[in-house]
Amino acid sequence: MPIVTLLSDFGLKDASVGIAKGILYQVCPGILLTDISHEAKPFQIEEAAYLLGVTYRNFPPGSINFILSDLYGGVSNRLILAREKDWFFLCPDNGVLPLALGKNPDFCWLYQELPQTATYSDCIRLAGNAIAALSKDPNGFTQNLKHWEPWRPAANAKASATDTEVDCKVLHIDHFENIVLNYTRKEFEDQRRGRIFEVRLKKTEVINRISNSYSDVREGDVLCRFNSAGHMEICVRNGRAAGLLGIRLGSTNNEIKIVFE
Repeated sequence: MPIVTLLSDFGLKDASVGIAKGILYQVCPGILLTDISHEAKPFQIEEAAYLLGVTYRNFPPGSINFILSDLYGGVSNRLILAREKDWFFLCPDNGVLPLALGKNPDFCWLYQELPQTATYSDCIRLAGNAIAALSKDPNGFTQNLKHWEPWRPAANAKASATDTEVDCKVLHIDHFENIVLNYTRKEFEDQRRGRIFEVRLKKTEVINRISNSYSDVREGDVLCRFNSAGHMEICVRNGRAAGLLGIRLGSTNNEIKIVFE
């Protein structure tokens, strides 16, 4: 039985995650379940996409990723099944998968159109049936499904950029309130081309260098670094950057800009 990962925006206060796991254990005896996260911000599929995109390759090929974030946020209630290289994805058709991969997956199929009367439990049970079938014979299961072009949302995971300026969005605020941006090291270096730069935050804070570690600055100072996934992060040494700077996930007033000269 392959590993099955779960990613949702349900949180852990309510019973939704427990219900999903209970049904999956019933439908797929012997299933190997593990969590990516259940703390993705509701209705913010960019964050769920980031968490999925930086995580799934760390699991063995053949793993199945079951994404429940913004479950009813697609153009219709449908579940799609996809494969990217040797990893499988089962998720709502709400655009989260193209955002996570940066493209459409290698293969995608329509697994199930959910009727309006379908309950949450019905959805999990249907997903469990797909997981069980994939575990036994992935090629045999998918050959009878309809090929599908997953819906792309209006939201774009890439930062808005000109030659001299980049307007960044917040993808994720982690447990330590480090601020993860939709701007990667490769994008930064390709655009920088040796020029000097400033990272401007809320018109009150300016950073003009990339730090390799927190110890590059004094305690309480703001720094800019690239995390292990290659994304630009705004941090505070021994502090909480998001709270200090008044930055919130989903806010339209975060005002994070990179300027090249």
